[in-house]
Amino acid sequence: MRISEFTAERTNTHTVLLMWTTMPPIMELEFDVLRALNDGDEFQIISRGKATSYLDIEQKAINNKYIKYKIVCGKEESNIVTPNNIGDPYLLGVASDILWQLEKVPLGEISYIYCKSETNMNCTNCYNETLKKRIKSSCSSCGGSGRINGYKGPVTTYINYSRTITDDIQIGQIEKEEEVVQAYMSNLPIVKQGDIVIRSNRERYVVNRQPDYTYLMGSMGKFIVRQNILLKKLHYQDIAFTLEVPNV
Repeated sequence: MRISEFTAERTNTHTVLLMWTTMPPIMELEFDVLRALNDGDEFQIISRGKATSYLDIEQKAINNKYIKYKIVCGKEESNIVTPNNIGDPYLLGVASDILWQLEKVPLGEISYIYCKSETNMNCTNCYNETLKKRIKSSCSSCGGSGRINGYKGPVTTYINYSRTITDDIQIGQIEKEEEVVQAYMSNLPIVKQGDIVIRSNRERYVVNRQPDYTYLMGSMGKFIVRQNILLKKLHYQDIAFTLEVPNV
């Protein structure tokens, strides 16, 4: 097992979002999140748990350009990362204001995001390495795809769920209509097609299409401040229901 896809991002004025996964994907591992405030500071454990994400909200970490993080799991240790500083104070403030309105007004509902890992592997339960194909028509481990993805999360955020509409999707040569929920959220976290959204009532959804991102231009280039998303509701037998949610 190795820790991979470890990133640290400043998406607004008051949080640093850490996310990572493992290869191969393994549930029920326990991770230590460590932080050093500068090159002369020793790494200190700031969190321990099974989640593969962490929101650092300590003020001494937010505006510190020297801060560093790493993840430890048993004898495995991640690479050391510093926060991605894309965005300037104005843009980070705009993103913070959108999140504040969703949480405090409140225009949104508390939700939990699992972002799908960028890398995947053959399913050990249904994929035959010799035959180079799936040998089962259905599989509880991968959902029948033959590939297993890890997930990074859960990230606690707030989402405005609007109305249910019909979305036309293309599957091969066939066009199919599906019911989806229109929604919008801040940039915490940035989501992509295939990511999992869990509502406070335990319903699971998948991001059905690549989101419509709202960009603003700043001193360091384009910066995402808002995301319009379409969500497809998942059946309770979907593997997404194995993903844990805090305090629900």
